[in-house]
Amino acid sequence: MTSHHGMERGPDAGDAWYGRMALAVVALARGEFEATAEHALAAVAAVGEHRECRGIAALAAAYAGDLDTARELNGRGTAAAVSPSMRSWAAYVAGEIEGLAGDLAAAEAHYRTALRLARGVGATFLAGVASVGLLAVLARAGRVHDALRGYTRVVDGFARTGNWTHLWATLRNLADLLRTLGDDRTATLIDAAADRAPDAPAVAGARPVRSPDGPVPDRTEILRLAREAVTRADRVQAGTSGARSASR
Repeated sequence: MTSHHGMERGPDAGDAWYGRMALAVVALARGEFEATAEHALAAVAAVGEHRECRGIAALAAAYAGDLDTARELNGRGTAAAVSPSMRSWAAYVAGEIEGLAGDLAAAEAHYRTALRLARGVGATFLAGVASVGLLAVLARAGRVHDALRGYTRVVDGFARTGNWTHLWATLRNLADLLRTLGDDRTATLIDAAADRAPDAPAVAGARPVRSPDGPVPDRTEILRLAREAVTRADRVQAGTSGARSASR
């Protein structure tokens, strides 16, 4: 049964928010931000402010480039958040917004708050997505060694649960980092595999487009390549840090 059918056949009109939120999340993954906001705000009207609905609308606004609207939406969602998981969600959304705004320190603080709250109640999905955002911020801030070590844990976590939609997003972020470190081959293979994956989320903005030399790896192979690339890069970073310390 699709979400549309569920909304039509639900026993209670108030239950339609479940279908609306499913549609909002699908639209967000497709990069259809206007539709995302429409479904998410309809869910707010049906169920109230205390769920994650307004945060989804805020993400849509942020990814579409309207950071002021995103902050306003998430501010209202944050004010209504009572449970640790909803407070974690609001902090994660705030991290996404401030990361897009370029305020890396604020973004890091929000992501760490989201992680602390999520881990405190066993909200593993929230901990996972907050970790993805945090690692991207650490990489942008030049804290490459910390980011690389985190990627191993996050990639393994999403692979273990089979959440390939968020795993592809994580791998694309890793590809961006590997490219800055000179590992163009692995970065190109990851991007090519993600571009062909039916469950990879849409990408906002332009990304490097380059055809890999040879066939595109399957999922098992791309995970192996990504893990090996992280291990290599981490060793280089550790060696560089050690050489700097010894020269002081």
